[in-house]
Amino acid sequence: MQTIDKIDLQRLLSSGEDIQLKGFFLEAFDLAEILSDVARGSVVLPRGVRIFDARVRGDFNLEAFNLRTPVSMRSCIFEGTVVLRHTVIKSLIIDGSVFLECIDARDVVIEGQIVARNCAFMRPVLLRDATISGQANFLGSRLLFAGDAVHNWIEEQSWGHAISFARSTLGSLKWMDITIHEKSVIDLTDATVGSFHCDLTSADVKSWPSKNNLHLNGFRPARIDRSEITDIVRWLDLSPDNAPSAYRNLGVALENEGLHRSKEMLDARAKRNEVRQLRSISKRCFYKLIFGVTRYGEQPIRAVFIALFFFIIALIISYDSRDNYRAYPKSSDLLKEECYYSRLACGKNAINWKKIPIDRGKVTRNIPKDYPDFRPFSYTVDKFIPFIGKDQTEFWRISPWYLDTVQQVLGALAIFFSSIYLGTITGLISVKR
Repeated sequence: MQTIDKIDLQRLLSSGEDIQLKGFFLEAFDLAEILSDVARGSVVLPRGVRIFDARVRGDFNLEAFNLRTPVSMRSCIFEGTVVLRHTVIKSLIIDGSVFLECIDARDVVIEGQIVARNCAFMRPVLLRDATISGQANFLGSRLLFAGDAVHNWIEEQSWGHAISFARSTLGSLKWMDITIHEKSVIDLTDATVGSFHCDLTSADVKSWPSKNNLHLNGFRPARIDRSEITDIVRWLDLSPDNAPSAYRNLGVALENEGLHRSKEMLDARAKRNEVRQLRSISKRCFYKLIFGVTRYGEQPIRAVFIALFFFIIALIISYDSRDNYRAYPKSSDLLKEECYYSRLACGKNAINWKKIPIDRGKVTRNIPKDYPDFRPFSYTVDKFIPFIGKDQTEFWRISPWYLDTVQQVLGALAIFFSSIYLGTITGLISVKR
């Protein structure tokens, strides 16, 4: 293969035409020197860099260049490291290119878009702290770095990531139909994306790494393509720590798309993961009870049904006590009356007393005719909601004592679960907190 001369390369670039260099070597150092002159203003490229099918030899170092010009190098093979640290570029198009070594584009500023469709990245791609005003398009590309032995000090900075967008700001990210090594790691930590286009619903497209190899803490997409909530949750679960912040931020993106129901389901899943990670066993069990009853806010009416179930059990106890004569007068003053034990002791006043059976009907006692009758339903309501009235519990009790205790416990549980319902519908108990 021939090597194109620097003077010829500059002449071709200055012509503004597309440069087809198939079968030619292009020295990275020569192109970097030309672009250095462009950055200083001593050389003008009317249409920027437009190179096709070149084999770029050596490290391509554009660190800290202020290139207010578009760079398009399609279907090229880069043999050395590409360095774009602190570089300003108008736009970058590298469709179909192959990168045999790493790309260090930390703190790069791309004023337009970066188009990297159908590229092959054999080593790490560092796009940390980058600012890309337009779209970052990686449609159909291949990430083949598996975190194996590093080749240079730049790759040491990759921390084993095949590609890292950590702390970067992107106008849009298109990540679809990606081929990725099973051991590759993708880092989206604290990345901010205006619009996130992905293929989460395509089961046959493996655009994402295996479990625990996707870092999503702090990932903030403003909008996301419409996807099934199950696919989104499956994608979020690829993160090693379930990335609570990513759940919240992705919920905001779903809400921006008008998918309010999906956001609620995602909030519920986030709270479930948060509870699961609590270290205190007692606190974890308590929160599981609180949120589990309402299925993490999705079905608050379940708490009402549970409270109603306890009320029905207590009501059954009350009706059974009436039917089996286990309801006893409670008034202490009544117990001092001789008429209570025998109507014969009442004399003429016996007409104002009435008989009641107690102790399973084995014993008969007398109570005044104006004494309130035992009403099972009202008695149960008084047990469950004591602050609205005590007409029945003031005058009656049921025996044996443990049945009365069971009703009190059931009443307390019913109030507890009713409080969960009220707290859920009013937002006091919320998966968003």
